[in-house]
Amino acid sequence: MDESAVPLEPLRVLCDHLVERTATLFLGAGVNAGVVSPAGVSCPLGSELSAWICRDLLLSPDTVVPLDEASEMARHAVGERAFNDYLFDKFKEFKPGVVHLSLVQLPWDKIYTTNFDLLVEQAAASPLVSPAGSITVVESTTADVSVLSEDDIPYYKLHGSLDIANTNAGKLILTKRDYREYETYKKPLFKRLKTDLESRTFLFVGYSLADANFRAVLDDCRDELGTKTLPLSYAVIKSFTS
Repeated sequence: MDESAVPLEPLRVLCDHLVERTATLFLGAGVNAGVVSPAGVSCPLGSELSAWICRDLLLSPDTVVPLDEASEMARHAVGERAFNDYLFDKFKEFKPGVVHLSLVQLPWDKIYTTNFDLLVEQAAASPLVSPAGSITVVESTTADVSVLSEDDIPYYKLHGSLDIANTNAGKLILTKRDYREYETYKKPLFKRLKTDLESRTFLFVGYSLADANFRAVLDDCRDELGTKTLPLSYAVIKSFTS
């Protein structure tokens, strides 16, 4: 990229907020783009993961459906525990990429994610880097975070976590039914997000404007704030229009 095309002012603003510990990171699946296993397999994003599920669990490699539909059919076919175990076994082949290792070295106030993999936690534990703080997974948005210290960076995994996917706290949010049941769980989350949005600067990484998760998060934030516009936030995306 031409250096003159890099928007320097947003970077300065974000750096200032990082220094003040008033920057919050919001991670989407795109942050895993470019991560490759030792066997040369690329980390699957939405459509790729759906294809894997159709191929391996539904034994129907020609089926092309969205991830939520593939997940629902697979759970019905093999059961929820076997489905979770399949995802865990597939994702354990991947190690943190440069982006993960870089992000954990920055002093975020908080990190939110709709990802359920373990790459951020692995990056924070890697001997290759010195994390800016202790990345502390918060399994429930109703958890008491007052016990955390200034050295902790709360990491909210909004859609569950593969290592505890077979528990209520770590349940994966993948299907339309999951999202409907998640409504009651989301209410305290967006009350917490409301406070953060009003007092923090957000950086979205790994989302596209066409991402349904991203749009749903923005809509819920706007609803909680009672406004059609959000406080100034930033996003790292591959391409954009004004």
